[in-house]
Amino acid sequence: MKESLIFAGIIAFNVVFWVLLVLLIYKRSKKRRTQAGAAPHKANFAANAHPVSILDREQLDPILERIAENTRCDSLRATLLAEPLPGLFSSKIGGLPYWDPSKPYPTDSQGEKLALLAQIDLSTLPETDELPREGLLQFFVLPDDVYGMNSDAPEVQEGFRVVYHATVDRSITEDTVRAMDIPTSFTCDDQLPVCGEFALRFSKESVHIGYDDYRFERELDRAARECGLSELDSSAVLNTLLKYDAYSEWFGGNEGTRILGYPSFTQDDPRPMDSPCDTLLFQLDSYFASNAHPASSPDRNVMWGDSGIGNFFIRKEDLAEKRFDRVYYTWDCY
Repeated sequence: MKESLIFAGIIAFNVVFWVLLVLLIYKRSKKRRTQAGAAPHKANFAANAHPVSILDREQLDPILERIAENTRCDSLRATLLAEPLPGLFSSKIGGLPYWDPSKPYPTDSQGEKLALLAQIDLSTLPETDELPREGLLQFFVLPDDVYGMNSDAPEVQEGFRVVYHATVDRSITEDTVRAMDIPTSFTCDDQLPVCGEFALRFSKESVHIGYDDYRFERELDRAARECGLSELDSSAVLNTLLKYDAYSEWFGGNEGTRILGYPSFTQDDPRPMDSPCDTLLFQLDSYFASNAHPASSPDRNVMWGDSGIGNFFIRKEDLAEKRFDRVYYTWDCY
């Protein structure tokens, strides 16, 4: 009897194992690498759409116009450049960071050194009311298989660090920083989303909230009330947005590398509805195919997992106080 139970248990275990394995393979087979220049991420939302309800466009358009009007703000859109090569104090993606060797370099709790993801020379940015006008703002991540992200504690700066230098010692040289033996994106391995380095040029543009922002439904309710509607079926709004190409700006319209404005995601906004991290401090998008991204190459590109995107969020009041110890870091991919 005992041997029969053991044999049955072994069979049951093997059945469960193979079923789970088949499901895992099927799930992974559905993931597709996005093509450069592809249409915005509408497919991710289609699965959530209700199969029947559709709004009349004459009803929806005034509401969308009101949402855009209510949420419009400035964003600093970055262009990634292969030339000229960025210097030690320049705005850049990847490469060698400015660092005063007399100060402790960013590490995790195990003493592993972080690598520069991005560095922003704030004095060169188009003027905004939100950002400091001098100094360097730096973003570091841990070189590992999740680029230092902790989805359970996204504000704990363990595997990442945001550093603000109000003043910069311009006597420090690249040789001085190299002597610190820090990891950089020049290794081009899978432990960092950046391979090589890019210079950055920023321009100001006007943007509005997208469907993938966690505050969209709140803004939808607000706009509906302002347009004289007591309530609006959010699934019907989604179905209508998905049905017409004219609404494509509401999906992925805030893609790209940028400071301020609204974020973009390949999946969903991970912030809870009551998240205080309401300001996009920095967003770095994947940048990898030369036909759409002319500065990219095999030895110079950005790739978050499978064509993903990385975001850093901050509380509006913390940014005003130049406080960067409470930042929400996340990234996702296909």
